[in-house]
Amino acid sequence: MKRARAAGCTIVSRRTGRVLLVRRSKHVPRPYLWSIPAGSIDAGESAIHAALREVHEEVGFDGQMTVLFDEQDGGFVNFACEVDREFKPKLNFENDDVGWFAFDALPSPLFPGLKRFLSRVSAW
Repeated sequence: MKRARAAGCTIVSRRTGRVLLVRRSKHVPRPYLWSIPAGSIDAGESAIHAALREVHEEVGFDGQMTVLFDEQDGGFVNFACEVDREFKPKLNFENDDVGWFAFDALPSPLFPGLKRFLSRVSAW
């Protein structure tokens, strides 16, 4: 299997069943798409550590998360993660909006490929 170059976390609240999504800002590639906290895997870094680092950098969360499962699609690893309850995100420059969404009321437009993974997470 091809080595992953990027990773991210799809974060779901156990209490509400809603998923955290961020809207990419004009300062990053593929702006204005709703996505998850994600980014490149640094040299010597594991995919899960990269994903957790990105969560901290992009939404300011470094609390307890449980990894439910992961999926590699080409060079990207997406981790489905669960937190106990929704938290108030603190955005950095990479995103200009954020929200907790029900799986049947997702914002648009979504980052390519994310809808398929979200369907898998919602069925978990």
